Amino acid sequence: IEVVVQKMFYVHGRKFVQIRGLD
Repeated sequence: IEVVVQKMFYVHGRKFVQIRGLD
């Protein structure tokens, strides 16, 4: 699932990253 999540990060950009707090 991590791979899928990372994919979304690249697709949607920093938006998802901020949600996860990985920014």
